Amino acid sequence: MSQTAVVPRTTSVKLGKSRPKFDSRTLLFGAYVTKNLPAPPSSVDYSKAVSSWPMMGNDKYGDCTCAAAGHMIEEWTANTGAEKTLTDATVLSAYRHFAGNDADAGASMLDVLKYWRKTGIGGDKILGFTQLQPRSIVQAKDSITLFGNCYIGVSLPDFAVAANTNVITTPWVVPPQGPVGDAAPNPENGHCIPAVGYDDRNLYVVTWGTLKMMSWEFYQTYMDEAFAVLSNDWISQRLGTAPNGFNLASLQQDLRTVDIFSASSARITIGGSGSSTGTSTSGATTSGTTTSGTSTSGSGSSGTGSSGATSTTGSTSSGSSSTTGSSTTLR
Repeated sequence: MSQTAVVPRTTSVKLGKSRPKFDSRTLLFGAYVTKNLPAPPSSVDYSKAVSSWPMMGNDKYGDCTCAAAGHMIEEWTANTGAEKTLTDATVLSAYRHFAGNDADAGASMLDVLKYWRKTGIGGDKILGFTQLQPRSIVQAKDSITLFGNCYIGVSLPDFAVAANTNVITTPWVVPPQGPVGDAAPNPENGHCIPAVGYDDRNLYVVTWGTLKMMSWEFYQTYMDEAFAVLSNDWISQRLGTAPNGFNLASLQQDLRTVDIFSASSARITIGGSGSSTGTSTSGATTSGTTTSGTSTSGSGSSGTGSSGATSTTGSTSSGSSSTTGSSTTLR
């Protein structure tokens, strides 16, 4: 993996991901994977095409959820045409929609995804998103391989944001004693990062203006939410397909079907045979009530979409929507 930014030794950075928020209408990635989808490759690196990774305000504001979106736009466009880099002011404008003038308020990843799809960030709108199964390595690899990214939320352990340490260079590996003490997941240290590559040992994520290694064990231990995000930015204007050959046309039909059903039902997923490529996915929920707290998951009924596939609903749960705090390191 190429390191595409030189970062000064500083601990003046912020976090900003609120505790996970779950919505029963959010589509599940696993519902769209068919037996025809080939196994993901052993390694992928989409970072090489990117010239640099700006901080995008995350040194002074708890805008990691929006900065991650900015880095995804940058990575998608760099790999499919002309690299588009959002200014700090543009990213912070999106962040203020959720936080107002509170630099440390943070934001929910799900809220940012909905806003990104409906309103856009810096004039850029996504087509949809699906939620990944917790701690699934293969789904994270599929998300990166197929859609050029994975939008990940973690509850960092205290040692990763400890005072008087360089949090940028602190290794994201699980210590030998395991996730206990200052290595336990801490929801108050919520952080959002996009993954732009992986190999057998690590994910490669963008955070605080640099490319950082995160071991797969660290991902499985500290991730608390993750999404596959689909954008037209990932579609080559020259080829009409993503760099990995993913065909968008059949997926767009599924997206239209989901939107039709979303307008009339609070619980929708559409699975089945999928597209000619062996998989279909969609994201996007319509406006409505998002629950919070500690409720357990539920399941819905089946139906039929326009593609003729039988639909089934996946399980959902809900969590608190409070904002993250920050340690003294992250002031």
